Amino acid sequence: MESGFKIVALEVVKGNPIPEKYRNPDYPMSVSVVGNLMNAEEDYIVEIIGEWEYRDNGRYWPWQFKVEKYTVCDFETPCILVDIIASINGFGRTRAKRLVETYGVGVVQMIENEPQTLCLWGNKARRDAGA
Repeated sequence: MESGFKIVALEVVKGNPIPEKYRNPDYPMSVSVVGNLMNAEEDYIVEIIGEWEYRDNGRYWPWQFKVEKYTVCDFETPCILVDIIASINGFGRTRAKRLVETYGVGVVQMIENEPQTLCLWGNKARRDAGA
């Protein structure tokens, strides 16, 4: 049984710039993160709460961010968003993937606020495909 403990390099995409001393030297726009990230997979967008930890024995890279808790951002993670949209009646995985590739995470707002645009796009996609 997997414990969920992981040591990963996470790319920071939002928030404050990463201070130089905390950056992972192998991945300059990333930080080293350790802790329980059981449901976090590659390419997931996550929000992490924790604190910086300095390891005296960390000869190569002494700084790491120790996870206290985290949240997978379902509606900001493209691969999860495709799964969610594909489960909607009338959508398949291919169509869901095209929607996410075209609109990115903005597709969530479109579904919530402008569902008629989604229908129009779907009809256009079928016409373009010769359906």
